[in-house]
Amino acid sequence: MLDAVRPRFFIPVHGEYRQLLQHAEVAREAGLGEEQIVVVEDGEAVELDATSIARAEKISTGLVFVERVGSGDVEQVVLRDRRHLAEDGILVVTLTLDRDTGSLRAGPDLVSRGVIEPELSVHLMADAKRATMETIRLFADTHADVTLLQEAIHDAVSKTVYKQTRRRPMVIPVVTEI
Repeated sequence: MLDAVRPRFFIPVHGEYRQLLQHAEVAREAGLGEEQIVVVEDGEAVELDATSIARAEKISTGLVFVERVGSGDVEQVVLRDRRHLAEDGILVVTLTLDRDTGSLRAGPDLVSRGVIEPELSVHLMADAKRATMETIRLFADTHADVTLLQEAIHDAVSKTVYKQTRRRPMVIPVVTEI
């Protein structure tokens, strides 16, 4: 390709740094002089004119995260949630309430991923379930809004888990009314 295009200047742009160096070597072998080739890293600027190429001032750059379905900026909120999940895991609390009476019809069931080792989680899950039940009992008489109940369950379970593990998993209460 270099023989066909015969560029005046050459900047390898694809691959890891070691591959960029190898590509620059291919350009040298194709006849380009050292003064015609510039290997740059992310954030390094290059100034070009009709007769020369030179490195310019370095520019501060950020990272662009590439997802499997496309590329571009991933929202900071998404990155924060991913870090949170990776570090502390997730705990989902599901339960079903009777819409008319507010009584518990099913659950609470707790599912955790990445919070604590399964064999150590028996006591933790029992305590988290107990905290959920106590919260449901407090709200049973008031017929409070489901959103308030979910927030209360979140707080009670989060507090229980933190006391025992010193970790703050993402707690997601799912309350279904039937």
